[in-house]
Amino acid sequence: MADSQTLADFEVLNHGTIVQVIALTDEAKDWINDNVDAPSYMWNGTILNIEHRMAGDIIAGMEADELEGR
Repeated sequence: MADSQTLADFEVLNHGTIVQVIALTDEAKDWINDNVDAPSYMWNGTILNIEHRMAGDIIAGMEADELEGR
């Protein structure tokens, strides 16, 4: 869960067909690693690049586990 200085655990950038999910906290990084089976080509450093159709479920799952997005 984000602290008062971070304000968010993850950030979402919508580029149309590709959505980037950026983990801003260790909790968000752990959640993605534990819940998203993403091959290495979907990663750009710590940024997860996913298809638009997958984004809603991933974001909803993170929020359901009390992670805060922006």
